[in-house]
Amino acid sequence: MADQPPALPSGTVEGRVSFTLVFLRSLLCLFAFLVAVLAAGLVGTFALYRGLEGDEAYEAFYWGTAILAVFAIAHTAFLPSVIVVLATEVFRLRSMVIFGVAGGLVGLYSATFALGSQVYLADRRVLIAAAVGIVGGFVYWLIAGRTAGAYRERRYSIPASVNAPGSPEA
Repeated sequence: MADQPPALPSGTVEGRVSFTLVFLRSLLCLFAFLVAVLAAGLVGTFALYRGLEGDEAYEAFYWGTAILAVFAIAHTAFLPSVIVVLATEVFRLRSMVIFGVAGGLVGLYSATFALGSQVYLADRRVLIAAAVGIVGGFVYWLIAGRTAGAYRERRYSIPASVNAPGSPEA
């Protein structure tokens, strides 16, 4: 039997990664970021307004606090999240713990960005920001993080001379 050339990574053309796969992966990462920000904004809003009753709670949601929280989180967390996403894609890091810790750190960064020099780790708002970041990291991991870097993996094909088990020629 003649030697076969080594298998190329899935989605590659002569060893190069396909532009289409990178583009589709980028769209998945962007979608996962948006869903993670939405989940983080909702959790953050519920955590900040926990304990309010009656008219106060109604007015807080009436003015769209949750929607504003989503935009605020997306604004402050975008660049650190891009750095985390690029690192996890390049190094194929897929651990839920990595995404949770990175999300918590992005949440802490966002808190320092939003609160300025008045940041104390014992402050309830800072702890909520870290928890919101962990939630965002977990949601991102559920959608895109579990398969980080998968488009670059090698997939080996079975030679044509080998019959599949259960086939008539086997």
